[in-house]
Amino acid sequence: AARAETEARLALAVEAAGLGTWERDVATGENRWDARLAAMVGLPPERAQEGAARWREWIHPADRARVLATPD
Repeated sequence: AARAETEARLALAVEAAGLGTWERDVATGENRWDARLAAMVGLPPERAQEGAARWREWIHPADRARVLATPD
């Protein structure tokens, strides 16, 4: 019950703030984006997974080497 309550509060806060969310499966390395995060980078909701796969392209060039050198 406590976990469900925490997840409900998080969902409310994300919705109220107009944020997008993503998840990373550390076992597979797969990223999953929600529709709002896709929209934030200019993708329609049905292309959210495309964005999740291409996120490295949106790292600022000055930050790219450092970010990509960081272990998953």
